[in-house]
Amino acid sequence: MSGSVRLDRTVLWIACAVALLTPAIPVLGADAPGPIAQMYHSAWTARDGLRGVVSALAQTDDGFLWVGTTEGLYRFDDVTFEAYKPETGSFPATGIKTLEAAPDGLWIGYLSGGVSILKDGRLKNYSERDGLPISRVRSIVHTEDGKVWVAAVGGVARLDDGHWHKVRLDWNFTAKAARELVVDPGGTLWASVGTGVLYLPKGARSFENAGVQAHQIISLASAPDGSMVYTDLLKQASRRMFADCR
Repeated sequence: MSGSVRLDRTVLWIACAVALLTPAIPVLGADAPGPIAQMYHSAWTARDGLRGVVSALAQTDDGFLWVGTTEGLYRFDDVTFEAYKPETGSFPATGIKTLEAAPDGLWIGYLSGGVSILKDGRLKNYSERDGLPISRVRSIVHTEDGKVWVAAVGGVARLDDGHWHKVRLDWNFTAKAARELVVDPGGTLWASVGTGVLYLPKGARSFENAGVQAHQIISLASAPDGSMVYTDLLKQASRRMFADCR
């Protein structure tokens, strides 16, 4: 495949799992352009080369769509899916949990633990030997200072000078681990930590408590108005945290 291929960035990509686990939740602040039946739909299956349960999507600056599944990493050029193999290095695991496209490369987090970065066909792997928390990698983000943050079952860590440093009470991170990390447009790093939310203002070195009390937070996202939206599993509804909580 040619790296010059570019996909239409106005396309909305949707990954569907085997079944929906919770009832539909209204999207706050979303515009309603019209019935979804008026939109053009395309779907791809194993017949198109895509295998496994889709768990992550990312689009890199070269226009390729990358899909992480339980069967590995796939690259899509708007025509076909290719089970991707790096030119240098090899994947440490098969099942992929999360992807993040960043200026320094495509970051990959695995279901069994470990992180890789793919850049220009070269793959670099990180493991516990590099200070990475153990077990499933749930989320990978970049803050505005270029630092990479990872949330895994075994904790949260920050990459600095090629080594992962676990984020603990020295950063006032009072939880054992985080389910999801999100960086908002203002540069604040947010972490959902089970029943609550912690946040790290841009340039700060101490997390603060957002004051959220939930049964279990299952999703966290930045809204256009600058607020953060989270979903509580028990209440099956979305709630907002406004930026002025900082």
